[in-house]
This record gives sequence, structure tokens and C-alpha cells, in this order.
Amino acid sequence: MIQAFAYLIRTSTRNRLASQARRLRQPVYALAALCGLAYFWFVYFRRDASGRAGAPVFSTEIGAFVPLLILLYLAWAWVFGADKTALAFTPAEVSFLFPAPVTRRQLIWFKLARGQVQILLTATLWVALFHKGAETLSPVLRVVGFVIFLSTLNLHRLGVALAHASSTEHGWRGARRQALPILVLGAIAATTIWGLWHAVAAAWAMREVSDGLRLVSLALQTGPVSVALWPIRATIAVAFADTAAAWVAALPAALAVLLVNLVWVARADHAFEESAAEASALQARKLAALRARRSGGVTPAVHVKTNRTIPLAPRGSPWVAIVWKNFMSLMRSGGLQTVLLPGVIAIGVAVGFSERSEVTAKMIVAFVPFLAVMLAFFAPMFTRNDLRTDLLHLPMLKTLPLSGRQIVLAQILGGALPVALGQALLVVAAVITNGNTGTEPSVPLWLMSGLAVASPVVLIALNSANFAIHNGLAVLFPAWIRLGSGGPGGVETMGLGILTFLAVAIALLLLLIVPAAAGAGVYFGIGAHHAAALVAGLVLGSVVLSAEVWLASAALGRAFERVEPTHVA
Repeated sequence: MIQAFAYLIRTSTRNRLASQARRLRQPVYALAALCGLAYFWFVYFRRDASGRAGAPVFSTEIGAFVPLLILLYLAWAWVFGADKTALAFTPAEVSFLFPAPVTRRQLIWFKLARGQVQILLTATLWVALFHKGAETLSPVLRVVGFVIFLSTLNLHRLGVALAHASSTEHGWRGARRQALPILVLGAIAATTIWGLWHAVAAAWAMREVSDGLRLVSLALQTGPVSVALWPIRATIAVAFADTAAAWVAALPAALAVLLVNLVWVARADHAFEESAAEASALQARKLAALRARRSGGVTPAVHVKTNRTIPLAPRGSPWVAIVWKNFMSLMRSGGLQTVLLPGVIAIGVAVGFSERSEVTAKMIVAFVPFLAVMLAFFAPMFTRNDLRTDLLHLPMLKTLPLSGRQIVLAQILGGALPVALGQALLVVAAVITNGNTGTEPSVPLWLMSGLAVASPVVLIALNSANFAIHNGLAVLFPAWIRLGSGGPGGVETMGLGILTFLAVAIALLLLLIVPAAAGAGVYFGIGAHHAAALVAGLVLGSVVLSAEVWLASAALGRAFERVEPTHVA
């Protein structure tokens, strides 16, 4: 049986790699693969011209906070349940392995062995990307350390999924079987909370955030918290070791924790079969839904219990319904929370810390523009609640009582408005903080007030232009744009994203030439360094940019009306 499993894993891996290699015969994937490899070379592998070695990424200073993050993840998994895909098998494996004369323990071994291939590739990639010349630990030892760390984490994730499956099937009797791991994790969490409570209280009394962080870091590495977090620290110590001697010293404890989790998973009860079959069926339905959307067919129903909605009036403009639909899709998929989270965190930090530390206040004011720009460029990459997803439903879009221009404009606004809202929260954080940076504001009052007043118009216009370019690429070049949230992976996919990013950046710069010139003319014509001149210039530039988006939507609408389902299948 071991030989059969080894053959299956080896053959599946080889076929997956061969499938990715065959994709390179297509020009779009070949060019994208070259861009992806060039990116890796220039960003990670090319040595600095000066010959200086970078600072080590994997160090004990960084690793000090990792146990706390791991503990939070484990607590979340135990309380709310681990991802069911931890138990998922492919439909072929369910059909052929489950009826086969294979024990559940052998199935667990097979799943763990299959996951080791992905873990090894992930560990190798991490070390290749972040290993710097200043490090004294061998890359091979670093890879082995990360394999042990990720394998232990994967084992515990699978064990949590099995524990929840046992409690679901057997009720209180199944939960009692997991009493020991629950008590151990509960004791670790309680001790950590107790120790950090005093450290955070002392850090809060300090004027500088850096001093508070050092105090929290010290609490994590000493005293009762350090003892409670020993199993987690032992697991990651072998991955974050500074020297070979430290790596060898950390290895026995890491292997011991790995062995404990392995024994725990191997002793899972027979609830594994039912839960694995259910998780596999759920994963198969999601894949079937993705394939159905790509072929223009009927999407199988995947029931998701949710009450999150915003009422929509039964009557009104049809294009508003498209904007509402895209907004609801973003909210239910979690993308809206991701877009709004930086602004919410910035406002919380501004309210809680800006008055306590002048350095923190100045950092917030300086960092807000950077976050807003990053949100403008990268939010469209992961939201995709526009034509880059709805083109998979092209037959249904064609039946709507709307012109191509109306559909394109609705899709643009559906993506632009949530991002503009997230950026507006960042502006609010900057306004709150600017007055708390000392005797003199970091940003002159006339400049901050002008930016705050004009920001709603500017943000909507700028994001509309950005999303108009993304949707335009999807309409004009559907074969070059990844449609939907799924799709193949690999270095060529990252390269395709780089090409898209460059195309969007160049097109956006071209669109901004005329609005910037018009706004600058008004600003200097009225009188520089005045809030009224700044507001007038920004508003006029935004109006010109919106007019360009309006004209572009007409051309994209005509192009959309000519697109056929065969172009996007």
C-alpha cells in the first residue's frame, strides 16, 4: 500500500508540473512566465551592486512575536472550527480510495504524505526569496526547519478538523475524547493572556510605541508566558535559528512536538471518513461551480448561510442593481472588510495613540498617503467584483435591459466606490492625527483642510479611472486577463499580474495628464497655498478625469456589445 500511495503522489506531481509546462506553449503564458522569472531575479536573487549583504529576515527578533500569532490562529481554529478543506480529497480519490481496502489511518498517512510535497515547495520558495547573505545558517537547514514547522502546523490543523468532526458526530462523548488537547491549549491561552495583560498595561503608560513593543517582546520571551508558549516556540525555533548550533539544539524539541501531533492525528476515530467525504463533496461543488461559470452554464447551488445584506428597492434604475450586486458580492466574500480594515485601524491608532506620542502621530500622517496609493493600485487585484468576474456570466449580462455603456459604468462604480470608501477612512485618520503632532501640525492647516474637502470627489474619480482600465482590459483582451477568482497558478500567473499592473499604471498616468494640467492651471491661477485654490484645482481635475472615464465607457460599451461567450470561455 505504501508503494501504491508513493506511485500516486509521484505521478500526480509529475502530471501537474507537465500540465503547467504545456501552458507555456501559449504566447500569453510564455511572456508572463518570462516576466515572473525576471521579477524574481531582479527583486530577490540579484546581488546588490555595492556587494553589501542585506539584513537577515529570519531572526530571533522577528520570531519573538510569531508564537503569539500562531496561538491566535490555533485558538481561532479550535473555537470556530478549522477549514473543512483540511479533510478534503479529490473526487477521484474519494471514488477509488474510500471503497478500497484501505484503513482510515492509511488514508490519513496518504493525505499527510501528499501535503509534504506542497510543504517542501513552500519552504524552499520562502527560503529562496528571503534568505540574505548576512545569515549564518545554511539554506538547507533553513528549509528543513521550515518543513518541520509547516508540517507541525498542518498536522495540528488536520487534528482540529478531526476533533470538530468527532464532536459533531458523537456530541459530548466525542468532545470528551479531545479533553486533553483542549485543556492544554486553554492553559496556554490563559497563561499568555494573564502575562500579556500586565505587559500591555505597562506598555500603555509609556510615551513611545517602540518602548512598549520591546516590553511586550520581553514578556513573550521570559516568565510564565515563555513557559506556556514553549510548544509553539519549540516548533518555530528550528525555523528561525540564527546559527547551526542553535538549529541543532532546537531540533529535538521541534521533532518531539511534531511526533505528539502525529500520534494525536493518527488516533482519530472513524468520524474521519464521513467528514472527509463531506469536505470533499463541498470542494467538488465549488470546483463544479467554477467550471460551470467558465463555460456559461448553470452554476450548481452552494448553500452559504448569511444574513448580511442591504435592502434594495423593488423599483429603480437597473444599473443601480448591478452596483448593489457587486457591493454585496464584495461584502459577503470578505473583500469589503479587507478594503476598509486599513482605514479602521488607522482611525483607532489615531484616536488611541496620536495624543500620547508625537512620533506616532507624525508616522500616521506620513503613512496614510502611502496606504491610500497602495489601496488604489492593489485593491482591484483582489476585489474583482466587476466585469473580470461577470464576463463569466456573459449570456446573462446580454439579456439585461441595459446598453453596453450602462453595464460598463455600473461595473466600474461597483468596484470604485468601496475602495474610495476605504481611502476616505484613511483621510479621516490623517485629519484626526494632524492636530495632535505637537505645537505645529505636520501638514499645514490650509493643505489638510483642502485635501479633506476635495477628497470625496478626487477619490471617486481616481478609482473610477483605475477600475475603468481594469474592466477595459477584460473587455478588450479577455484571453490575457484572469477572469473570476480561480484559475491556474504558477510563475506565469504572477508574471501576467505584473504585465497587467504595468499596463494599468501606464494607462492611468496617460489619463491623468490632462486633468493634472487643468487642475494645476486653476490652482496657480487663483493663488497657490490657499485652501480654496487647492479645492478648486482638485475638483476641476476630478471633473476632467470623470469626463475621460465617461468617454472611455462609451467605447468600452460598444466593445462589450461585440464580445461573444466564445471569447471568454
